Amino acid sequence: MEGFDTAVLVWWGGLSAIAILNLLLLAGSARRVLAGPGATEELGRYRRAQLLFSAIYVVGCASRSFILRSDGRRYAMFDSFVTSVFVGRTTATVAEMAFVVQWALLLYLLSKRSGDGLGMGLAKVLVPIIAVAEVFSWYGILTTNAFGHAVEESLWTVTAVLFMVGIAMRVRDADPVLKRFLVASIAVCLLYLAYMITTDVPTYYFRWQEELAAGKDFLTVAEGFGDSMRWEVKRTWADWQREVVWQSLYFSLAVWGSLLLIHLPRFPAERGD
Repeated sequence: MEGFDTAVLVWWGGLSAIAILNLLLLAGSARRVLAGPGATEELGRYRRAQLLFSAIYVVGCASRSFILRSDGRRYAMFDSFVTSVFVGRTTATVAEMAFVVQWALLLYLLSKRSGDGLGMGLAKVLVPIIAVAEVFSWYGILTTNAFGHAVEESLWTVTAVLFMVGIAMRVRDADPVLKRFLVASIAVCLLYLAYMITTDVPTYYFRWQEELAAGKDFLTVAEGFGDSMRWEVKRTWADWQREVVWQSLYFSLAVWGSLLLIHLPRFPAERGD
Protein backbone atom coordinates (compact mmCIF):
# COMPACT_ATOMS: atom_id res chain seq x y z
CA MET A 1 0.00 0.00 0.00
CA GLU A 2 2.82 2.36 -0.94
CA GLY A 3 2.02 6.04 -1.02
CA PHE A 4 -1.12 5.93 1.12
CA ASP A 5 -1.52 8.25 4.09
CA THR A 6 -1.40 6.37 7.38
CA ALA A 7 -4.83 7.69 8.35
CA VAL A 8 -6.36 6.23 5.19
CA LEU A 9 -4.81 2.82 5.85
CA VAL A 10 -5.98 2.85 9.48
CA TRP A 11 -9.52 3.71 8.40
CA TRP A 12 -9.53 1.07 5.68
CA GLY A 13 -8.11 -1.51 8.08
CA GLY A 14 -10.80 -0.70 10.63
CA LEU A 15 -13.59 -1.08 8.08
CA SER A 16 -12.07 -4.33 6.83
CA ALA A 17 -11.91 -5.70 10.38
CA ILE A 18 -15.55 -4.77 10.94
CA ALA A 19 -16.48 -6.45 7.65
CA ILE A 20 -14.75 -9.68 8.73
CA LEU A 21 -16.57 -9.52 12.08
CA ASN A 22 -19.88 -9.02 10.28
CA LEU A 23 -19.26 -12.02 8.03
CA LEU A 24 -18.50 -14.15 11.09
CA LEU A 25 -21.70 -12.93 12.75
CA LEU A 26 -23.60 -13.79 9.57
CA ALA A 27 -22.12 -17.31 9.59
CA GLY A 28 -23.17 -17.74 13.22
CA SER A 29 -26.66 -16.49 12.42
CA ALA A 30 -26.96 -18.91 9.51
CA ARG A 31 -25.92 -21.83 11.69
CA ARG A 32 -28.51 -20.90 14.28
CA VAL A 33 -31.40 -20.26 11.87
CA LEU A 34 -30.75 -23.32 9.72
CA ALA A 35 -30.23 -25.66 12.66
CA GLY A 36 -33.94 -26.31 13.16
CA PRO A 37 -37.35 -25.84 11.54
CA GLY A 38 -38.34 -22.91 13.81
CA ALA A 39 -41.00 -22.58 16.48
CA THR A 40 -43.75 -22.60 13.84
CA GLU A 41 -43.72 -23.09 10.08
CA GLU A 42 -44.53 -19.41 9.52
CA LEU A 43 -41.75 -18.19 11.81
CA GLY A 44 -39.31 -20.68 10.32
CA ARG A 45 -39.95 -19.29 6.83
CA TYR A 46 -39.69 -15.75 8.17
CA ARG A 47 -36.31 -16.33 9.86
CA ARG A 48 -34.88 -17.99 6.75
CA ALA A 49 -36.10 -15.12 4.56
CA GLN A 50 -34.52 -12.59 6.91
CA LEU A 51 -31.28 -14.59 6.83
CA LEU A 52 -31.23 -14.62 3.03
CA PHE A 53 -31.74 -10.89 2.59
CA SER A 54 -29.43 -10.01 5.46
CA ALA A 55 -26.74 -12.18 3.85
CA ILE A 56 -27.08 -10.20 0.61
CA TYR A 57 -26.78 -6.93 2.51
CA VAL A 58 -23.90 -8.02 4.76
CA VAL A 59 -21.85 -9.48 1.91
CA GLY A 60 -22.51 -6.42 -0.25
CA CYS A 61 -21.39 -4.04 2.49
CA ALA A 62 -18.36 -6.20 3.28
CA SER A 63 -17.23 -6.05 -0.35
CA ARG A 64 -17.57 -2.26 -0.28
CA SER A 65 -15.54 -2.13 2.95
CA PHE A 66 -12.71 -4.18 1.48
CA ILE A 67 -12.70 -2.17 -1.77
CA LEU A 68 -13.31 1.45 -0.84
CA ARG A 69 -14.60 3.85 -3.47
CA SER A 70 -16.37 7.18 -3.79
CA ASP A 71 -18.87 6.71 -6.59
CA GLY A 72 -19.78 10.35 -7.05
CA ARG A 73 -16.18 11.52 -7.39
CA ARG A 74 -14.92 8.36 -9.18
CA TYR A 75 -12.34 7.74 -6.46
CA ALA A 76 -11.02 4.29 -5.52
CA MET A 77 -8.30 2.75 -3.39
CA PHE A 78 -7.18 0.17 -5.97
CA ASP A 79 -6.50 0.22 -9.68
CA SER A 80 -8.95 -2.45 -10.84
CA PHE A 81 -12.26 -2.69 -12.71
CA VAL A 82 -13.94 -3.91 -9.51
CA THR A 83 -13.33 -0.44 -8.06
CA SER A 84 -15.29 1.23 -10.86
CA VAL A 85 -18.42 3.23 -10.16
CA PHE A 86 -20.50 0.77 -12.16
CA VAL A 87 -19.50 -2.21 -10.00
CA GLY A 88 -19.80 -0.21 -6.79
CA ARG A 89 -23.23 1.19 -7.54
CA THR A 90 -24.53 -2.19 -8.73
CA THR A 91 -23.38 -3.81 -5.50
CA ALA A 92 -24.93 -1.03 -3.44
CA THR A 93 -28.25 -1.28 -5.29
CA VAL A 94 -28.62 -5.02 -4.70
CA ALA A 95 -27.60 -4.67 -1.05
CA GLU A 96 -29.92 -1.76 -0.32
CA MET A 97 -32.89 -3.46 -1.95
CA ALA A 98 -32.25 -6.50 0.22
CA PHE A 99 -32.10 -4.31 3.35
CA VAL A 100 -35.46 -2.67 2.71
CA VAL A 101 -36.97 -6.11 2.03
CA GLN A 102 -35.99 -6.94 5.61
CA TRP A 103 -37.94 -3.93 6.85
CA ALA A 104 -40.95 -4.95 4.78
CA LEU A 105 -40.84 -8.57 5.97
CA LEU A 106 -40.85 -7.47 9.61
CA LEU A 107 -43.68 -4.99 9.22
CA TYR A 108 -45.75 -7.41 7.17
CA LEU A 109 -45.39 -10.23 9.70
CA LEU A 110 -46.24 -7.99 12.65
CA SER A 111 -49.28 -6.58 10.84
CA LYS A 112 -50.46 -9.99 9.62
CA ARG A 113 -50.30 -11.45 13.13
CA SER A 114 -52.50 -8.59 14.32
CA GLY A 115 -54.86 -8.77 11.35
CA ASP A 116 -54.02 -5.19 10.37
CA GLY A 117 -54.63 -4.64 6.66
CA LEU A 118 -53.30 -1.08 6.76
CA GLY A 119 -49.99 -2.21 8.23
CA MET A 120 -49.71 -4.96 5.63
CA GLY A 121 -50.38 -2.36 2.93
CA LEU A 122 -47.63 -0.12 4.29
CA ALA A 123 -45.24 -3.08 4.24
CA LYS A 124 -46.02 -3.70 0.57
CA VAL A 125 -45.11 -0.17 -0.56
CA LEU A 126 -41.68 0.04 1.12
CA VAL A 127 -39.80 -1.95 -1.51
CA PRO A 128 -41.33 -0.19 -4.56
CA ILE A 129 -40.48 3.21 -3.05
CA ILE A 130 -36.85 2.24 -2.58
CA ALA A 131 -36.74 0.75 -6.07
CA VAL A 132 -37.62 4.24 -7.35
CA ALA A 133 -35.02 5.72 -4.99
CA GLU A 134 -32.37 3.47 -6.52
CA VAL A 135 -33.29 4.70 -10.00
CA PHE A 136 -32.70 8.27 -8.85
CA SER A 137 -29.45 7.19 -7.18
CA TRP A 138 -28.23 5.82 -10.50
CA TYR A 139 -29.36 9.01 -12.21
CA GLY A 140 -27.36 11.10 -9.74
CA ILE A 141 -24.27 8.92 -10.06
CA LEU A 142 -24.33 8.72 -13.83
CA THR A 143 -25.10 12.38 -14.55
CA THR A 144 -23.18 13.79 -11.52
CA ASN A 145 -26.34 15.78 -10.78
CA ALA A 146 -27.02 16.03 -7.04
CA PHE A 147 -30.76 16.34 -7.75
CA GLY A 148 -30.89 12.56 -8.14
CA HIS A 149 -29.39 12.03 -4.70
CA ALA A 150 -31.69 14.63 -3.11
CA VAL A 151 -34.70 12.69 -4.40
CA GLU A 152 -33.15 9.35 -3.45
CA GLU A 153 -32.53 10.40 0.15
CA SER A 154 -35.97 12.00 0.37
CA LEU A 155 -37.55 8.69 -0.64
CA TRP A 156 -35.50 6.85 1.99
CA THR A 157 -36.84 9.38 4.50
CA VAL A 158 -40.43 8.76 3.42
CA THR A 159 -39.88 5.01 3.63
CA ALA A 160 -38.52 5.30 7.17
CA VAL A 161 -41.56 7.37 8.18
CA LEU A 162 -43.96 4.76 6.78
CA PHE A 163 -42.04 1.94 8.47
CA MET A 164 -42.05 3.79 11.79
CA VAL A 165 -45.79 4.48 11.55
CA GLY A 166 -46.45 0.81 10.85
CA ILE A 167 -44.30 -0.22 13.81
CA ALA A 168 -45.97 2.33 16.09
CA MET A 169 -49.37 0.90 15.20
CA ARG A 170 -48.30 -2.41 16.75
CA VAL A 171 -47.21 -1.06 20.13
CA ARG A 172 -50.64 -1.03 21.78
CA ASP A 173 -51.42 -4.72 21.25
CA ALA A 174 -47.85 -6.00 21.75
CA ASP A 175 -46.74 -8.13 24.69
CA PRO A 176 -44.11 -6.55 27.00
CA VAL A 177 -41.12 -8.17 25.25
CA LEU A 178 -42.27 -7.21 21.77
CA LYS A 179 -43.24 -3.74 22.99
CA ARG A 180 -39.67 -3.07 24.15
CA PHE A 181 -38.39 -4.04 20.71
CA LEU A 182 -40.94 -1.83 18.96
CA VAL A 183 -40.18 1.19 21.16
CA ALA A 184 -36.45 0.73 20.55
CA SER A 185 -37.11 0.48 16.80
CA ILE A 186 -39.12 3.71 16.87
CA ALA A 187 -36.26 5.43 18.71
CA VAL A 188 -33.79 4.29 16.05
CA CYS A 189 -36.13 5.51 13.30
CA LEU A 190 -36.41 8.92 14.97
CA LEU A 191 -32.62 9.26 15.14
CA TYR A 192 -32.34 8.24 11.50
CA LEU A 193 -35.04 10.71 10.47
CA ALA A 194 -33.40 13.51 12.44
CA TYR A 195 -30.17 12.94 10.52
CA MET A 196 -31.88 12.65 7.15
CA ILE A 197 -34.05 15.76 7.61
CA THR A 198 -31.44 18.03 9.16
CA THR A 199 -28.30 16.89 7.36
CA ASP A 200 -28.49 14.38 4.52
CA VAL A 201 -31.36 15.64 2.37
CA PRO A 202 -30.47 19.35 2.80
CA THR A 203 -26.84 18.64 1.88
CA TYR A 204 -27.80 17.17 -1.47
CA TYR A 205 -30.48 19.78 -2.10
CA PHE A 206 -28.15 22.72 -1.52
CA ARG A 207 -25.38 21.02 -3.50
CA TRP A 208 -27.82 20.75 -6.42
CA GLN A 209 -28.71 24.44 -6.07
CA GLU A 210 -25.02 25.36 -6.04
CA GLU A 211 -24.43 23.28 -9.17
CA LEU A 212 -27.27 25.04 -10.96
CA ALA A 213 -26.03 28.47 -9.88
CA ALA A 214 -22.53 27.62 -11.08
CA GLY A 215 -23.88 26.49 -14.44
CA LYS A 216 -22.40 23.02 -14.09
CA ASP A 217 -22.61 20.86 -17.19
CA PHE A 218 -24.14 17.55 -16.19
CA LEU A 219 -23.46 14.36 -18.07
CA THR A 220 -26.23 12.65 -19.99
CA VAL A 221 -27.23 9.20 -18.77
CA ALA A 222 -25.50 7.66 -21.80
CA GLU A 223 -22.33 9.65 -21.13
CA GLY A 224 -22.56 8.68 -17.48
CA PHE A 225 -22.53 4.98 -18.24
CA GLY A 226 -19.25 5.40 -20.06
CA ASP A 227 -17.87 7.58 -17.28
CA SER A 228 -18.93 5.03 -14.65
CA MET A 229 -16.36 2.60 -16.01
CA ARG A 230 -13.44 4.78 -14.94
CA TRP A 231 -11.78 5.28 -11.58
CA GLU A 232 -8.95 7.29 -10.10
CA VAL A 233 -6.79 5.94 -7.29
CA LYS A 234 -6.59 8.38 -4.36
CA ARG A 235 -4.21 7.91 -1.43
CA THR A 236 -4.49 10.98 0.79
CA TRP A 237 -6.66 11.67 3.82
CA ALA A 238 -7.82 14.92 2.23
CA ASP A 239 -9.28 12.93 -0.66
CA TRP A 240 -11.14 10.47 1.56
CA GLN A 241 -12.15 12.39 4.66
CA ARG A 242 -15.57 13.34 3.28
CA GLU A 243 -16.40 9.62 3.00
CA VAL A 244 -15.20 8.57 6.44
CA VAL A 245 -18.20 9.34 8.68
CA TRP A 246 -21.01 8.03 6.52
CA GLN A 247 -19.18 4.92 5.30
CA SER A 248 -17.99 4.05 8.80
CA LEU A 249 -21.52 4.29 10.22
CA TYR A 250 -23.15 2.63 7.22
CA PHE A 251 -20.83 -0.38 7.13
CA SER A 252 -21.11 -0.94 10.87
CA LEU A 253 -24.35 0.22 12.51
CA ALA A 254 -26.59 -0.40 9.49
CA VAL A 255 -25.13 -3.88 9.00
CA TRP A 256 -25.60 -4.73 12.68
CA GLY A 257 -29.22 -3.65 12.36
CA SER A 258 -29.62 -6.02 9.42
CA LEU A 259 -28.11 -8.89 11.40
CA LEU A 260 -30.36 -8.19 14.39
CA LEU A 261 -33.44 -8.43 12.18
CA ILE A 262 -32.58 -12.09 11.57
CA HIS A 263 -33.20 -12.83 15.25
CA LEU A 264 -35.40 -10.05 16.65
CA PRO A 265 -38.05 -9.69 17.74
CA ARG A 266 -38.57 -13.00 19.47
CA PHE A 267 -42.21 -14.05 19.40
CA PRO A 268 -44.03 -15.93 22.21
CA ALA A 269 -43.80 -19.28 20.37
CA GLU A 270 -40.03 -18.83 20.13
CA ARG A 271 -39.71 -17.82 23.77
CA GLY A 272 -41.76 -20.74 25.00
CA ASP A 273 -44.40 -18.42 26.52
